[in-house]
Amino acid sequence: MTKSRKLARIKKLYALFQAGKIPVLAKHEVHPDLSKGSRENYLYFTLPPCLNFQRHSPALWAAALKTWQDPDTRHLFFPEETAERSRSQIQEALLKHKLALQPNKHTDIWKVILAGSGITPVEMHPVLWNWSRNDFMPAV
Repeated sequence: MTKSRKLARIKKLYALFQAGKIPVLAKHEVHPDLSKGSRENYLYFTLPPCLNFQRHSPALWAAALKTWQDPDTRHLFFPEETAERSRSQIQEALLKHKLALQPNKHTDIWKVILAGSGITPVEMHPVLWNWSRNDFMPAV
């Protein structure tokens, strides 16, 4: 195959890609643009994985982003706000954008984690943060 023919094929593939004709993998961890050292970023990336067993991860992160962007459900990422809500309010918020798929089990997990188990997300998911390179230790 000549150089010009190879280049023509590459250009054709690129045009097909630009036109959306070539499927791409789903973006895995979609997220709001939060400061990497912020408490909000820490909570956003730590809490949803607590519900991510036997689940398609891109769907979890899409649901987490929708939940974050919705003013009526954003409280789920703030323990102090969630602790003030009833179980039914927490359940409704978790289900609204499908952050939770199992209504009772996932609500109970979320409520326990955020409202008084004594186990913080830091203790549950320490591998998400490299403490040796980052002194960030949020108060949860």
